[in-house]
Amino acid sequence: MPTPLFHMNPALTAIAAVLLCTAGMHAQEMEAADVQENRPVGTWTDYLPYHQTEELVHCGTDLDTGFWAVRTEHAVFTLDEGVDVVERISTVRGMSSSQPTALAWDPTGEMLIVGQASGSIDFFSNTGNWLYTLRDIEQSNLIGDKSILSMEIFGSLNPDLLIATTAFGVVAIHLRELDVRDTWYLEGQQALRRCHGITVRDDRYVIWTDAGVFEAPVDHPFLSSPDAWSRWEDIPLETGNYAHVEFAPNGHILLHRKTGETAAPDELWLRMDGLWEPFEASESVQVLAIASASVSDEPSDWRIAIADHQSIRQFNANWEEIQLDYAADGVPLRVRDMEYRHAVNAMGNVGLVEFGDLFIANFEQGLLKMDISEGEDDAHWSPEGPPVALVRDIDAWNDKIWVASGGIDETWTSMYHKHGFYGVSGMRWNWIPNPEGLNDLAGINDPMAVSIDPTDPSHAYFGSWEEGLIEVQNNEVIAIYNESNSTLELGDFGGSPRVGVGGVDFDRFGNVWFTNAYAETPLHVRLNDGSFLAMALGNALGNSGWLGDVLAARNGYIWCVMPRGQGVLVYDTNQTPGDTQDDDWRILTSDPAKGGLPSDDIYCLEEDLDGEIWIGTAAGPCVIYLPSAAFDDGYENPIASQILIQQDGNYQLLLETEVVASICIDGGNRKWIGTQNSGAYLLSPDGINQVAHFTSANSPLFSNQITDIALNHRNGEVLIGTQRGLMGWRGDASNFVQEIDELRVYPNPVEAHFDGWVTVEGLAYNSTVHITTLSGRAVAVVQSEGGRAIWDMRDFAGTLVPYGVYMVFASDATGVSAGVTKLAITR
Repeated sequence: MPTPLFHMNPALTAIAAVLLCTAGMHAQEMEAADVQENRPVGTWTDYLPYHQTEELVHCGTDLDTGFWAVRTEHAVFTLDEGVDVVERISTVRGMSSSQPTALAWDPTGEMLIVGQASGSIDFFSNTGNWLYTLRDIEQSNLIGDKSILSMEIFGSLNPDLLIATTAFGVVAIHLRELDVRDTWYLEGQQALRRCHGITVRDDRYVIWTDAGVFEAPVDHPFLSSPDAWSRWEDIPLETGNYAHVEFAPNGHILLHRKTGETAAPDELWLRMDGLWEPFEASESVQVLAIASASVSDEPSDWRIAIADHQSIRQFNANWEEIQLDYAADGVPLRVRDMEYRHAVNAMGNVGLVEFGDLFIANFEQGLLKMDISEGEDDAHWSPEGPPVALVRDIDAWNDKIWVASGGIDETWTSMYHKHGFYGVSGMRWNWIPNPEGLNDLAGINDPMAVSIDPTDPSHAYFGSWEEGLIEVQNNEVIAIYNESNSTLELGDFGGSPRVGVGGVDFDRFGNVWFTNAYAETPLHVRLNDGSFLAMALGNALGNSGWLGDVLAARNGYIWCVMPRGQGVLVYDTNQTPGDTQDDDWRILTSDPAKGGLPSDDIYCLEEDLDGEIWIGTAAGPCVIYLPSAAFDDGYENPIASQILIQQDGNYQLLLETEVVASICIDGGNRKWIGTQNSGAYLLSPDGINQVAHFTSANSPLFSNQITDIALNHRNGEVLIGTQRGLMGWRGDASNFVQEIDELRVYPNPVEAHFDGWVTVEGLAYNSTVHITTLSGRAVAVVQSEGGRAIWDMRDFAGTLVPYGVYMVFASDATGVSAGVTKLAITR
């Protein structure tokens, strides 16, 4: 059965619509608001690693001040040369995808052009505002890879024509009409060639591909025909995979070939005097980037830079090495792309053009500037962000957030990710580099789960899939617990014995519960006094059962995912976690007599504000409304319930075809549901009504594959982990207070250009907010979600209220706790 379509809440639908429509118009204002406390409800932000850059392009003329556009695996950022301001460009600002693959600058139209792995091409203004997305390639009936690999504009031939090399051929696009004018299949549509790059030499297009180098006259009338193209036959390997072709002075040509061999992946060949000879730029077997430039037509004013895995060597037109560098601004080079930037030195009334700087797309520190004229200092720039885009598990305690990057595949096999531990405090990112582990594997691999201590948010535990339990305090690893210093046991998996911890969760008393994969005692606790205990489950899990994620509920029950279709373990500590003699446990499965789960494939567990347990399965979510029934042997009905909804007059089960990867509860007891294939849903507290549904098609969401969802309950930001990275959505529900003390309203005053929602914070659970004029005439009433309410500035008739000063009155559900403040509207 297809996923049911729910009736959309008009307010949240409008939030998403306004966001998408205004992403380009107000992108700069929204980007600035991302770092402010009063970021509007309904806005998105990205949390991406901008330091790992792959390509750069200078936007402007060769000599005038402009800006740099720098591409990462997931997004783009720009650097204004005049004021050193860094701006982000991602799906939040209108980019059509989170997989950019190529950049170009249109000097005539002053547009930044971003090609995507999907084949779409995005156009942005010189201020970073989204203008248009061309989807002709993406939506073509071509089967296979449609990635844009490079883009060039040859202004001397046609400044209005963009030439895009792709994974299947070359596409010519008219920049003013924004349509495809021609497609060049170099060897026909039955032998598609992966075209890595293109240039023009002697009135001929030259294209380097995965099967040789091809050329054709630029004025050939039928470039779409394979007959127009001829393959270079005199090169070292006629059908080789060529990554770059460089034309040098004196008729010299440099070829960069990818060999496909691990021991020697790259070759350079130099053609001089009609002969091809190997060119050894360095002792390295890698070539990562090549760039050349000249400041005049004289061969002596030409140079080329060749980068390997640790250095950049520069050569002159005689192929003599003239400079060797290993770092810039103290940063190892780690080059992915580079480009020369010229300088102008005044000599009286004459400006002398000289080599100034080499700008580098660096895989560790963003954009590097390496001064080669000895006139300035080196420098580097990148927006702040996490070290990687990998997200498996997120935990948030107000503004303290930690992320476990994960590291297993669908079969729970370790992937040996060594990215350390990362998170954010307020707006500052914290990264603990991968420390040394205690076993025979280098570093601490594959952090699977994380939990923040509710009694001390500076304290947290991570579970590693091979190193055990990792304790973090004040952004430092302070202890590693394994079989030698705790109750944890070695498990025989992954090729050698190791300590796998797949789930970690604090209970409300500050005890931390964790699971031990492939061990005889799979459930453990470290009490708040520092002692360890193992829960004696005997042979309850059988020979093949083991435990993954864990949830410590408020009533003392410990719920554990049993991976690979084994169901759920629920463990009752009898409110005495330090005494195992009075404990009990049950295993819940799809068997109606054992819980009646909709599926034995379990992915996540969560407890809502009413103490009900929500379970994410391969057949949608289910709810255990009465958790104690798990231990009531006289309870006859299945204790797990699926939610029945009505759609177009028909009844069906909530999200019954979806794999539910994550469930999170907001301050209004609403349910966030993250799925493996359909994005994120926000449901009403009972799950019957859909409030919002975010996908990569209708929102800036990077991917429809959700890995985890968590909430910053202080400011209501919903943290959504996806296959492509972490995002934040400013929700309309936040933490509530026990008694209303001080109301906070923003924006206040509301200025004329503002067209969003007014937010009221500092509310008790289920508060009612009344808005009146100064004379006492009621104009609107809104209900809170958790500790926050939003108002669209419309009265009971749906009309925008006029400018003036308004009173905001709030009271809790009992009417005992109340507060009042003023709001000014200057419209």
